[in-house]
Amino acid sequence: MKSKFYTYLLLSLLWTALIFLVSSIPSIELKIIEEKPWIGILRKVFTDPVMHFCEFAILAFLMINTFVNVDNLSRIRILKFVLILGASIAVLNEVYQYFIPLRGFQIQDIVMNSSGVICASYLRLFLMKMSA
Repeated sequence: MKSKFYTYLLLSLLWTALIFLVSSIPSIELKIIEEKPWIGILRKVFTDPVMHFCEFAILAFLMINTFVNVDNLSRIRILKFVLILGASIAVLNEVYQYFIPLRGFQIQDIVMNSSGVICASYLRLFLMKMSA
């Protein structure tokens, strides 16, 4: 159990670091990256809001799996913790982007990020309940 906890904790931290790393790229450089053919195709399928939703849904999934491996934590406590932590990371990420050249703070990104956290958290906990 402890090894799963540490594995998912590490994955959660690495995914959060990746989110902030990608947020550090100025928008002009993102446009250059998006000109690559395969990335351009991905960007047409996965629009910006969908990408925000997905990246934070993955984060929520990793965080839920981290805290499921902690003894004596009820599903409701795990859910509350992940929702608060995920939404906080979403807000911090947007505040961080405010200070990056040619990036900005966008409420719609916070909404999509938080929506990804909420949906993935409820889905993961629902699936846990169904398999129990």
